[in-house]
Amino acid sequence: MSRPAKSVVYSADATALGHLAEPTRTVGSKVLGAANTVHGAIIDLEWEGLGKDAAVGRADHELAQDKRVVQGYNALANAYRDGAAAMAPMIGDLKKTGQGLEADSFAVSQDWVVSDMFDYRAGKAAMIAMGSSEKAATDRMNQLQAQRGNEAKTDTVNLQQRADTLGKADQDTATAINSAKGDIGAAAPLSAGLTGEEGKYDFNSAFPNTFMSPEQNAAAWARMVAAGTLSQADLDKLARGEKVQIPAGQMAYLYQMSQSLNGKSPEDIKMLEQMLPTPETRAAFAQGLKIISNPNVEVFGADQLKGYAQGATDETRGSFVPVSGSKVNLPSEIAKELSRTDRVTREPSRGFVTTHLNGVGALQDINDIFKPGATITGSEATKSMLEAANQYAAVDVKHNEGIVHGLKTDAHGPLTSALADVYQTTGKDHLAVHDMVTGKDGDSFLRTVTHEQWGADSGKVGDAFRWMQEGNNPLATDTASKVAHYLADNKTDLNAMPGTEKLLLSGPKSFAEINPGLAKAMAEGVSPYLADLAQAPNDSGLTRPGIEAFKNGGQLQNLFSVFDKNAESAGVINDAAYKQYQQLIENTAHPGLHGMQAEVAGRLTNAMTDGALDSIKPGTSSDAELFKAIFKKIPGAGDAFDAIDIFNKVHSGTPPSEFAQQLATAGTSSTALRASILNGMLDANPSIAHDELVKQYVKGNRIDLTGLSPQDAVDASDRLARYFERAGTGVDTTIAAKVMLGNNDSWAVSR
Repeated sequence: MSRPAKSVVYSADATALGHLAEPTRTVGSKVLGAANTVHGAIIDLEWEGLGKDAAVGRADHELAQDKRVVQGYNALANAYRDGAAAMAPMIGDLKKTGQGLEADSFAVSQDWVVSDMFDYRAGKAAMIAMGSSEKAATDRMNQLQAQRGNEAKTDTVNLQQRADTLGKADQDTATAINSAKGDIGAAAPLSAGLTGEEGKYDFNSAFPNTFMSPEQNAAAWARMVAAGTLSQADLDKLARGEKVQIPAGQMAYLYQMSQSLNGKSPEDIKMLEQMLPTPETRAAFAQGLKIISNPNVEVFGADQLKGYAQGATDETRGSFVPVSGSKVNLPSEIAKELSRTDRVTREPSRGFVTTHLNGVGALQDINDIFKPGATITGSEATKSMLEAANQYAAVDVKHNEGIVHGLKTDAHGPLTSALADVYQTTGKDHLAVHDMVTGKDGDSFLRTVTHEQWGADSGKVGDAFRWMQEGNNPLATDTASKVAHYLADNKTDLNAMPGTEKLLLSGPKSFAEINPGLAKAMAEGVSPYLADLAQAPNDSGLTRPGIEAFKNGGQLQNLFSVFDKNAESAGVINDAAYKQYQQLIENTAHPGLHGMQAEVAGRLTNAMTDGALDSIKPGTSSDAELFKAIFKKIPGAGDAFDAIDIFNKVHSGTPPSEFAQQLATAGTSSTALRASILNGMLDANPSIAHDELVKQYVKGNRIDLTGLSPQDAVDASDRLARYFERAGTGVDTTIAAKVMLGNNDSWAVSR
C-alpha cells in the first residue's frame, strides 16, 4: 500500500472514474447483443449437414466466449463505480482538512506532515502595540505555540491515517480494475481477433520498418506475441500428446506470417529472427512456427471442417487458413530442407567414393530458428529435424567404423557438435523422442545415438533422454523401457564399440567411456525403474505402467555392465539400485503380504555384482579404481572382499562366475541387509529404536551406519547380528533366504 501525496489528492477527481461505469456497462451490453444476433442468424440458417454443424459449433463457442467478455465488462463497470463511491468522500475530506489547515498558517507537506507556520514575533509585537505588557504578550505567544504544536502533531497523525486509507482504497480499486481487464483479456484474448491480413502486413510492411525503432509499431509486436503464444494448459495437453484448438484468426495469422517468408533461406530467416527487438518477440516467432507445423494444434470446430478441408494452392494461398498444423505450412525453404531426399549423396572420383552430407548447415540454421521460446510438443518440424540429425549421424557412425570413406559435409563447424545441438533442441519435444525410440526403426535410431562418438558434446545428446525418469508420464516410461531393453540386448557391442579401436592402443572403448554425458543421462532416465525391470510386484510401490520387465537376470546384469564402464553412469545406476533394494527389504520386514519383494531385491544385488564383474572381463577396457568404487555400493561385498584382488584375478583369467556365489552369500549375511530389515521393522514398531544393541545407530527412526570408523563398523555389524539372535530370531535368515532366490538368473516370470 502506498500513501498518496498531497498534490496527487488535491488534483484527484474520483467522480471522473465513476463516469466510466455506465459507458463500460453499455459496451458489454452491445457485445452480448451482437453475439446473440450472430448466433441466432447461424442457428436459423436453412441448411443441414456437417458444414452447418461446424458453423453452429463455432457460433456456440464464440457466444460462450462473448458472455465471458460481458461478465468482464460488468465487473469493470462495478470496479469503476465502487472505486468512485469509496474514494470521492475520502478525497474531499482530505482536501478540505488540508486546505483549512493551510489557511490557518499551518504547512502540510507532500507526506501529510503538518507544521506550525504562525509568526509569533509579529503576534507578540501586535499585542504590545495594542497595550499588552511584554510579559503578557510573551506568555500568550508561548501558550499559543504549545497549543498549535500539539494540533500539528494530532493533525499529522489524522491526515496520514486518512491518506493511508485512501491509498488502500485506491489499491483495491486498481486491483479490481486490473482483474476485470484480465478477465476480459482471457475471455477475448488478442489472439482471438487476429487475421491473416495482419500476419501478412506485420512481416511484409510493419516489421522491416521497425526493427530499429520497435516502439513505432508496438501493435504489430503485440499481435505477433499473441499469435505465437499458447496457454500453459494447452502446452500441458500437447506434452501429453493431446490435441488443442485455437481461434481460426490465430491460425490464419501464423500461416500468413509463415508464407510471407517464402523464398527466404533458413539462414536469412535466422537473421530476421535475431533482429527482432526483444527475447519475447523472438520466442513468439519461434513458437509460431512450432504451432503452425504441429498437427495436434487445430482450429475450433476442426472435426467438422476436416471433411471439407483442402490444401492451399497458388490461387488460395493468400487467404488460406489451415485446419491444423503441418510441416507444409512452414516457410517454403524450411519445408524443403526438412523434406529433402538428397541428404546423403556419393560421388565416385579416381577410384574412390566421396560421401557428401548435404544440408547440415541449413539444419543448423533451422535449429537456431526453433531454439527460442517454449516447447510446443508434437511439431512435425521438430521430429523432421531429429530424423535428419539421426540420418547424418548414422553415416558418420559408418565412417568411424570404416564402412564409409571420404566424408564431406557443409556443417558450420565440427559435424558432431552441429548434430548434438540439434538433438539437444529437438529432445525437448518428448513426443518426438518417444516416437523415434519406440517406432519401427527404434533400434536403428538408438544404435546411431549410442555409437556416434559425441565426446564432449554427449551431454547435449543426453538432454534428449534424461526426462525418461518422469515416472508419472506414460511417454517417459514407454521410452525408458525401450532404451533399457536396447542397452541390455546390445551389451556386447556397446562395451566394445566398433570403430573405437583407433582411438587408443588398448583396444576398443565402450559406449559409456566414449559418450559419458549421454551414458549418465540414460542411466538417470532408466534408474527409477530397476526394480520394475526386475519384475517387482505391483504392491511394492516401485512399478510404473509402460515398463516391460526383463525376462531373466542376464538382461538386468547386461544393463549394469553397460553403465559400469563409466564412473558417473555407474554411480547413478548403482546408487538407484541400492535405494530400491533397501525399499524392497524394508517392505518385506513389514507385517503382512510381501509377494516376492525380497527375491527382487536379490535380483538387484545379483545384477549389481554380475554387472560389475562382467564390465571388467578381459578383452574390454576397464578401470580398477572404478570397479573398486562400484564394489563398495554392493550390499555386503565391500565389507567382505578386496575389490582390487578380484579385479586382478579376473584380468588374470579367473572366470567372474567363481566370485559370484561368494559375493551373493556375503550379501545375504551382510550388515547392510540387516540394517535394511531393521528399518522396515522400525516403521512397524518404533520402540525397537530404544533397544540397547541398536539405539546408538538410530537417527530419525532409521538405522544409519554412515561415517563409522573401521572398528566401529565391525562393532555395529556384531551388535546388529546379536540383535537378530536375541530379539528377532530368524527374521534376518528368513529374508536372506528369499533374497538368495534372486541370485538365480533364470527367473520364474511373474509379469
